[in-house]
Amino acid sequence: MNDRYLILPPSVEGVPDSHIVFRRFLSWVGVGALLFGIVFTLHFSNIEGLYEDDFYYYLVVARNFISGNGTSYFKGVLTNGYQPLWQFLVIAAAYGAETSGWSPLRVVYVLSAAICLFSVVLVLRENRRLSDEGVLALVFCSGVVYLFLNMGMEVPALFFFSTILMLHVGRGGRSSSVIGFALFGCFLSRIDSMVYWLPMICLLLWGFKKHLMRSLLLLTTLVALYCLANKFFFGLWMPVSGLAKNAPVFSFHAQTFTSFLLSPRPPVFLMWSVLVTPVLFYLLPNKRLIIAVSFFLILVFYVLHAFRSDYGVWPWYQYNFLLHILVIGLSEGGAGVAKKSGPGMKILLVATFLISIGMVFSKAVDQFKTRKQDSEMMSVGKFVAHVALENGIDVLAMGDRAGAVGYATSASVVQLEGLVMDRGFLDRYASHLDLFDVLRKYKVGAYVATSPQPIPGEDCYLVTELVQAGDRAVRARVCMPVLASHQSPSGLLTVVFKVPVVVQAGE
Repeated sequence: MNDRYLILPPSVEGVPDSHIVFRRFLSWVGVGALLFGIVFTLHFSNIEGLYEDDFYYYLVVARNFISGNGTSYFKGVLTNGYQPLWQFLVIAAAYGAETSGWSPLRVVYVLSAAICLFSVVLVLRENRRLSDEGVLALVFCSGVVYLFLNMGMEVPALFFFSTILMLHVGRGGRSSSVIGFALFGCFLSRIDSMVYWLPMICLLLWGFKKHLMRSLLLLTTLVALYCLANKFFFGLWMPVSGLAKNAPVFSFHAQTFTSFLLSPRPPVFLMWSVLVTPVLFYLLPNKRLIIAVSFFLILVFYVLHAFRSDYGVWPWYQYNFLLHILVIGLSEGGAGVAKKSGPGMKILLVATFLISIGMVFSKAVDQFKTRKQDSEMMSVGKFVAHVALENGIDVLAMGDRAGAVGYATSASVVQLEGLVMDRGFLDRYASHLDLFDVLRKYKVGAYVATSPQPIPGEDCYLVTELVQAGDRAVRARVCMPVLASHQSPSGLLTVVFKVPVVVQAGE
């Protein structure tokens, strides 16, 4: 058996003994975990939750584009969106919705499901011919699918390109074009997936690999062209949502390191990592490479976390490096699971699967819990729409739940995180202006805050959502007149603040 390859011709497998039956069982369970995670997460997260998150921003840009206003967000301000590939998929979905009469959310669901299921079909085609190393790869793929799907609505395209990359490496492929374009597809799907570069850089540091050097050069060239196009059309090198709103905060104190290791996320992430790491170390031949890659990636993620950038704090980046290590190890010469598939290894593989599937089910339970909150947000949207109509407010501003209000009201809704894409906002942001001074420039009549905390003894509130617009521009202590407030049965408080109009000379 050639250890370079994860995929073996059917004729090489021989007689299906108990080992092959066990291997096939694991691989099909892995495919089942992929299917369950995709269908369940798409159904509950991307449909029930999209209206209250960033999808509203994407849909506004899509509708403006279809109307002939280009990729504009608010009052003709050009923007390239959060994630470019997903933005154009939403534009296609919005166009399809207009021509078919479907809701944009339903069209997006169909597109997302089709992309994810097509990716699984690619895995299914290879599943019957997987060697033991291929089964091991599928084990970890079925585990990290939870991490991929938990990243948000942009994941389907990222999952597709990740599948292409994994299958190509799994076949022993060394095509710099396939690797480079697959990584670029990951980049366009979610720009913060640039962490996919890190394993390749590690390999280049470890030893000169010509095919990886060519892939990295191709990837760098494509990304550079993308950045140049952004600079030419939009005045910015790339979307800066995550980094712009958090970069001013930087700390290396002990609490940062502790929060990096023990993030307030489900402990299953850490459990899964603790279990998988010894499996990788035991199976992959190049122990020093594993140690070097692990150390390098942990160091990079910690620095990102110290900046408190969006790129470093999320668990799918803190723990996804295990998948990178697996791909690197397999591409470096295979694992040889067939020679090391004793009872202990089988127990480890089964335990890994159980935790992987448990992660998917925990996501399912979490989605059931959040559905009630989603319906509450829609009632909040109707409440805010009534307040806006009653007070003659044409422009509203709010944080990350702008979609629920945007769908319910005819008023323009400025989503603060989307506003970060506005070059004019960034210029004022750099001038240390107060957020509400900036909002007045956009003729905002009211600010909608969800879950603000009343300050005892004062007519003020602490509003944490304002961090969506950048720490420098924010005063979290809001003392503006209250137009109305609403509290749901579960205790979700919504307050609509009146933004005072200040007429300046010359206006």
